[in-house]
Amino acid sequence: MQPMSKRNTPTDKLAALADCITRIANERDKTAFAELFDHYAPQIRAYSLARDPGSDLVADDLVQEVMTRVWLQGFEIQCPPRQPEYLDIYPGA
Repeated sequence: MQPMSKRNTPTDKLAALADCITRIANERDKTAFAELFDHYAPQIRAYSLARDPGSDLVADDLVQEVMTRVWLQGFEIQCPPRQPEYLDIYPGA
């Protein structure tokens, strides 16, 4: 599989991220975790700093907390997320 930086389209990137989560959940793949971390850590940190500018330590703690939960609870994450049953037009079909 190509590294995340080699992905060209948003669909390719989403597929790669979903694959990373699956590999983390099933195999505890550290390389997949590193790819996921490299992709999401800057975004999580930027979100935190946008909400509370100047709080670098809080932003770093948030990144650590989120990524620790991904590592520990990755098996609970569904990729792609399942559609809720109440949105099914033809249940059981």
